[in-house]
Amino acid sequence: MEIKNAIQLFDALFKTMKDAHDARYISRKLEKDIIFIAADGVTATDFQLSAAQKAALIEAGRKKTETFLKTWSY
Repeated sequence: MEIKNAIQLFDALFKTMKDAHDARYISRKLEKDIIFIAADGVTATDFQLSAAQKAALIEAGRKKTETFLKTWSY
């Protein structure tokens, strides 16, 4: 991502800080009970997803959940 102005710089900085916080917040003890689904290029505030993007996210979640549940035990 090429940063061209102060607003883009702030946005990139905020995203980096948010991602770092999220990564640290997850307890290593609880990590085994969480399904991590890659959402490359999609943010939590991206409300303009196409039908294809939504379907791809749902399919990725389905596959990761199936894999997770084969080995998970509470």
